[in-house]
Amino acid sequence: MNDKEVLELFLNKELNSANSVFEEFGKIQNAKYFSDNLGNNGFVYVPGTRDDRVLLIAHADTVFKHKEKPNIEFDSFCYYSTDPYNGIGADDRAGCAIVYLLKDLGHSILIVNGEEEYTLGARNIVENYSDIFNELNSTHQYMLEFDKGGYGVFETYNLKVSNDFVRFLERKTQYEKGNSILFTDICTLSRDICAANISIGYDYAHTQSEFLRYEYWEKTLNIFRDLLNGKQRKFLNEK
Repeated sequence: MNDKEVLELFLNKELNSANSVFEEFGKIQNAKYFSDNLGNNGFVYVPGTRDDRVLLIAHADTVFKHKEKPNIEFDSFCYYSTDPYNGIGADDRAGCAIVYLLKDLGHSILIVNGEEEYTLGARNIVENYSDIFNELNSTHQYMLEFDKGGYGVFETYNLKVSNDFVRFLERKTQYEKGNSILFTDICTLSRDICAANISIGYDYAHTQSEFLRYEYWEKTLNIFRDLLNGKQRKFLNEK
């Protein structure tokens, strides 16, 4: 499948369940699925193969809990919903598609559930899988989550990332550092290594007016495909 077909594969999955997203990532070699038996806090972890691996993160859940299949149209620029009550779930199915398309670069993948419920899946890792939590923070160079709306911005929230890490992302991507006071999974998962949340082209998340600008999504994919193909250095949080 080409990039657009992979994006549409994830956008067309049922909105009210993470299971089919987990199934796609579970097909990747060495993928490990962890379930809490309730379906709320599960995650898929695919350890990377590179010595300089980065952790790539997205979340499988959406805010639309009462709809199975989304009603999506594409007008040559944007994906949008024709359902008056539900959006398209680009937050964060568009991020899942980017991570999936980066799967052959040798980096690690973490797909969590429950981000929309106060990062329940990430909290599950911290509280119940200390070995994996420690591995995430010790064997990776830094973390990237693909879960932010808009384009050309990355967020580090209240994380104590180094100035070097901020300058690295600004230089490599030409993106600007935002100043959001919100949170996502990296706010829970980043203990020792730096982390950022990357904008992926959607707007009006959590509403029926949600749309995804394909051009912005594609630019983000290609910028990080190029960046992550190169040699990576480690970035530690400030103490």
